Amino acid sequence: MPANIRDQHGGRVIQLGPVTVRSILNGRDTAGAFDLLELGAGPTGIGPPLHAHSKTHETFTVLEGGMEFTVGGEKTIAHSGTTVHVPPGTPHSFRYVGAGHNRFLALFTPSIDMETYFVGLQELVKVSIPPDREKAFALMARHDTRPA
Repeated sequence: MPANIRDQHGGRVIQLGPVTVRSILNGRDTAGAFDLLELGAGPTGIGPPLHAHSKTHETFTVLEGGMEFTVGGEKTIAHSGTTVHVPPGTPHSFRYVGAGHNRFLALFTPSIDMETYFVGLQELVKVSIPPDREKAFALMARHDTRPA
């Protein structure tokens, strides 16, 4: 497998309202080993609902600003430089809480094709906000994600 090099502008960018998702590396680039994304937003207070992954580890590293994480029922505020690891089966969520711009890396191991997930979510929110619940749950299920 060839090496992949991405600069700070490389990868696919997906816009979800105030949230920008950049798929840096996906399972097609890593032979299914992992997905690496960068997500960012202003001080919105938004984030995904509580959810879990059956087989996938999710690891977050805050690059800029502040994030509130709920992992296994415990809430914590994480600032730049903090890493949060979520093992499979653990309910978790996050929201953007820093006063300025907030950015973090999200690593999904093994890959669950999060680039395709976010493209699908982008299509759902073009139709309605919040997205159709049944369609959103079906999309989540295709990417090892379930509501918790």
